[in-house]
Amino acid sequence: MDLTSFCRMHGLVEDLRRKCVIEYWEQRNADDPLAQFGPRLLNHLSAILRNEPCSLHDVMRHTGLSAPAASAFVAKLVRAGILRREVNPQNRRSVLITVEPEFRRNLAEIDAKFQEHVAELFRSATSAELEALETVGDLLRRLLESKENQSC
Repeated sequence: MDLTSFCRMHGLVEDLRRKCVIEYWEQRNADDPLAQFGPRLLNHLSAILRNEPCSLHDVMRHTGLSAPAASAFVAKLVRAGILRREVNPQNRRSVLITVEPEFRRNLAEIDAKFQEHVAELFRSATSAELEALETVGDLLRRLLESKENQSC
């Protein structure tokens, strides 16, 4: 099975998302507390938002950061008032990490920009091409959900 085209597609989507983060960062550099962290860290923060509430282990898994780097990253953003640590009510020895509500709007702006770029790209696609893309997305979602259920 050759997955080269799928991997290429994934890389293109990741490049587009990074482009949106960089655009946001460049436009807001002077007036946004998130801009002080740079595009790479904004990507990490977006990963936390998409998967919250997160444990530190989850942060490591979703960002690719090592344990010390993830811990330092989270601590820095907690001090800046961007992330919050809370005791997990189901396991008092565990800490859950969430994004503070005011910064959700900023991250939502990045996601909206990403969706605008994607919509613009697919304006010229045929309905058959869009259906094929939706089929691939549904397959990927189903396979990932199946994999998650197996590991629990």
